[in-house]
Amino acid sequence: MFINQRIDARQAGFTLVEMLAVITIVSIVMALAAPSFTSFASNQRLRGAATDLVTTLLVARSEAIKRNAQVTVTAAVAGENANWGRGWTATAAGGLQIDRKDGSTGHIDGSATPAAITFDGSGRMTTAGGVSIQLRDSRGDALASPRCVSIDLSGRPQASVGACS
Repeated sequence: MFINQRIDARQAGFTLVEMLAVITIVSIVMALAAPSFTSFASNQRLRGAATDLVTTLLVARSEAIKRNAQVTVTAAVAGENANWGRGWTATAAGGLQIDRKDGSTGHIDGSATPAAITFDGSGRMTTAGGVSIQLRDSRGDALASPRCVSIDLSGRPQASVGACS
């Protein structure tokens, strides 16, 4: 009985060679998966920014209808130009801030025009025609698909994958 216990105790665990083989295989798999994860993270960042912008535009439009007054969504200024990828602010008449989003990561670039979008009391934009805002990865990741946030003539925003046409 004592001999059987001794054999079981000796066979428990992993050898150094087995452990090194597993670490090597895991390292190779991680090296192959890292580029894919980078583009996945970039796509998720762009998707999140587009969704946040659409949400802010919907809130601004809703507030304009509710207040029967103009509500303006303004792009953040990066350097000397407006850049939707760096954030935005929604303000009602009289300067009351409704919503604000700061682009803290700095890995997203957005269109410079239009610098502001204004909804009137009926929920429509005050500018003639539809508006499109393109968001793209600022680090040049070719696998990250740009996002297009477009606002139709009735004032409804929507996000789509791909460059704005």
